[in-house]
Amino acid sequence: MYLIQYNIENKIDENIYEQKILNFTHYQLKKSLHWKFKIYYFNKNFWNNSFTNEGIIRQDIRKKIKHKMMEKNNLQPEQSQPLKQNKNLKYVIIAAIVLIVAVLGYFILNNKKNETAVKKNTKTDSLAGKKDTLSAKIKTDSIFTKDKNNGEYYEEEPYGVLVYIGKGQLVGDKKLKYGDIVYVDYTKSTEDNKIIYLTSPYLNSQPATYSISANSLIDEGTFDNYKKYFSLAPFANLPNTLKDFILENSYSNGNEYRITQNAERTKSIICFGDFDGDGIKDVAVLLDNNEKQISRLLVICNNTETKKPYIGFAENYSDKMRINSFKKGSSIIIESELQPVELDGIILKAEDVKMAVVYDKSLQKFKTYYQE
Repeated sequence: MYLIQYNIENKIDENIYEQKILNFTHYQLKKSLHWKFKIYYFNKNFWNNSFTNEGIIRQDIRKKIKHKMMEKNNLQPEQSQPLKQNKNLKYVIIAAIVLIVAVLGYFILNNKKNETAVKKNTKTDSLAGKKDTLSAKIKTDSIFTKDKNNGEYYEEEPYGVLVYIGKGQLVGDKKLKYGDIVYVDYTKSTEDNKIIYLTSPYLNSQPATYSISANSLIDEGTFDNYKKYFSLAPFANLPNTLKDFILENSYSNGNEYRITQNAERTKSIICFGDFDGDGIKDVAVLLDNNEKQISRLLVICNNTETKKPYIGFAENYSDKMRINSFKKGSSIIIESELQPVELDGIILKAEDVKMAVVYDKSLQKFKTYYQE
């Protein structure tokens, strides 16, 4: 009787405890994997300590716990795979959007650059329109001239665009101004005189023709240099050949010299006279290097046959000089005595020095005499 009662009570306790363990285990399985292992080992130790004589119940509970854990572990990869696929799809969509935006941005920026370039070229194209038309027409109407040296023919343009740099010549009812554009007919012009039109011969089939000195006309590139260096009054009226000659001889001993742009200084840097006694008017001019505050003197004479300029005398000075001319017969100090001179000469002055430059016919060279 006692044994039956013990078994019944024990069986009831076992059922109750088994249910509690199952409920507790099911609750813990819902937590993280870390806690699952803790619960497993807790249940294992608990059963070993409390019901060592009930192997069947322990095995059954262990099987149920193991089965639950295996089911949970098998479900996790299946549940996480869609999440990973969703994340990968999201990344692909984001990358595609970024790529589309970058391509659109590139094309928009490229179009803006093209529009800016077109706007910048619009003014240039409009200003050069007439020249382009003229150039195209020149190529069509070009004439061929025979070279006297080799007998070959070369292409020559019948018309050109030049700039007027004279004193204001009256042509027809218009007075030309310094810097005016004119059209030259090379087929009718000579070396000394040019036949010009005031309007383009391509836009006007029968323009009025005028004759003008070649010395009053230059090309546009040369005009820019003349305007930059010879715009002041004493230099504007110099012959073109002389202007070019001055520009060509403005560099010496590593120093670059330029015509002054100071209107006040122009009064003391240029003078004229027949310095070499050949009967042709010569010119003496000072060029300055303002950075070093030094000057270069050029005495420019002319070839009696070609009338082309050449350097009769040149000297570099370590100070800024001033010059003026004197006529032949004037007296200067030569070998400590006042003596008259046979030719026109030049006086140079600086802060603490005064010199005279005179051509000596017997020696055929220019000589310098200190005037102190």
